[in-house]
Amino acid sequence: MTSQIIPDEHHITRHVAYRKIIKPESVERSVDSDVFLPREAEKYVSVDWLEYFDGNLRQRLDLVRNAMIKNRERGIGRKSVFAIVNVGITKEAGLQNSRKISVRTTGELHDPSHSGICGLTPDDDIIAQEIALHARVEDAGG
Repeated sequence: MTSQIIPDEHHITRHVAYRKIIKPESVERSVDSDVFLPREAEKYVSVDWLEYFDGNLRQRLDLVRNAMIKNRERGIGRKSVFAIVNVGITKEAGLQNSRKISVRTTGELHDPSHSGICGLTPDDDIIAQEIALHARVEDAGG
């Protein structure tokens, strides 16, 4: 399966562990910005494309969660969340800081919604903060 660029008007979601949630028991939850930074050996920040799936937001998040569990052999914590961001806003955060960011699928046959935020480095703290500022937080439902 080939990689595909995700349209600016679409949304991506990042699974976030409980320990990376700011104000986890509050209505005003947010996520630690470093969840939007790649680790040293990573080429991209792993996310999933929400509009790949049909349905309302909760149905799409459930399908992302199920794909993560099935295809990545990784559990979803009961208190974890999904941080949802708009692709265009993500790219704009990069441009405002002289960094060209792309968001594209990774071409995984068994998880076609799996995608990556490409063009970030582990030192792009300001861009990650901007992305996190715009993230909507939803329960992962694990």
